[in-house]
Amino acid sequence: MSEATATSRINALSVDVEDYYNIFTRDRFGLDGPPTEAVVRNTERILTGYYHHQFFKLTRDQARDELSRAKSRLEDITGHGVLGHRAPAFSIGPDTAWALELLAELGFRYDSSVFPIRGRRYGWPEFPRDIHEMALPGGGSLIEAPMTPVRLLGKDRPACGGGYVRHFPYAYTRWAIRRINRQRPAIVYMHPYEIDTRPAGEPFASRLEAAPGGVRRFHWLQLRQRASVERQFQRLLSEYAFAPLQAAIETALGRPLA
Repeated sequence: MSEATATSRINALSVDVEDYYNIFTRDRFGLDGPPTEAVVRNTERILTGYYHHQFFKLTRDQARDELSRAKSRLEDITGHGVLGHRAPAFSIGPDTAWALELLAELGFRYDSSVFPIRGRRYGWPEFPRDIHEMALPGGGSLIEAPMTPVRLLGKDRPACGGGYVRHFPYAYTRWAIRRINRQRPAIVYMHPYEIDTRPAGEPFASRLEAAPGGVRRFHWLQLRQRASVERQFQRLLSEYAFAPLQAAIETALGRPLA
């Protein structure tokens, strides 16, 4: 084999996610047990470069790079096109509306990042409430499936997901879904961490202890009533019909997206 051929060869790199200490103690000492935290820590080191940044922390070029790389990787893994998107912390609003144009340019067909409320950390109160296809300034189009607030006492209130399920009684969530369903599908969401009731480990715990009071209160609110989340979502699944977001959008629009 010539030197030129050797240097131009396309090689393969794969990552076997396993724990050295677990395998060593099982094979050498006959002691079986769960993988240690090291396998998670070191896997995360290998996977650095893919993030979930809020749009107001990114330039348009940075957002394009992050979205296009993640979209391509997911499509390579699954063999299917990625049509939908949701921004972290519902961070598409009046000041980051450019993100909608960017999503369309990158080939996304729909987005569900806009929360049409006036919130402290996010919100776009003037945005239409219905699932609809937007004609964008650049000539493209994008379907937006806004999150679903509910009208109560003359004001749009958040409901149907995340902390709102934890903080509010189940009766409120059920009432909100029924009211929303009069006009459109309710978009319900949750995060895997919301069913985690274990105490924080180090170094997070030490940093939290030294943090300002406002930071500690925010963390306390994130942990509040987590033990109820799984039970509430199981009840929702037993009382209402749910489908993937794309299917709900297609039903609302009366046509397929792909």
